[in-house]
Amino acid sequence: LFYKLINSSQRFDIPENAGDFRVMRGAVARALTSVRDKRRFNKGLFAWAGFRQKAVLYSPENRAGGTSKWSRFNLIAFSLEGFTSFSVIPLRIISLIGLLAAFAGLAYGVKVLFEVLFYGIAVPGYPSIMVAVVLLGGFN
Repeated sequence: LFYKLINSSQRFDIPENAGDFRVMRGAVARALTSVRDKRRFNKGLFAWAGFRQKAVLYSPENRAGGTSKWSRFNLIAFSLEGFTSFSVIPLRIISLIGLLAAFAGLAYGVKVLFEVLFYGIAVPGYPSIMVAVVLLGGFN
């Protein structure tokens, strides 16, 4: 599910079930180490860098001992990190929320103005401040 979501929302594909181990040329290594992210989603970075890739198929051996230290929570947090780093969907969602907030502020401002002009309702400072805050906050 993760790979379908992330690959449908960007211009490059992250290969499914690919490991994080790579053999690479110096130019690729320099390009990847120039990225100064604190929390790196390497699978996305390898695809994002734009260099040619070739898959080496192998059958992984079973773990010799112990268990994985990755909990479900860690895996979900890691997938969210990759999704927010390499997908435009979160940015579009936030932009839509801002646009809706700005529209709500504008609609509320029109309502307050309508009440003042046609019904003579005295408007204290609160509605005008709320209109300004919601409208400007939505555009930001």
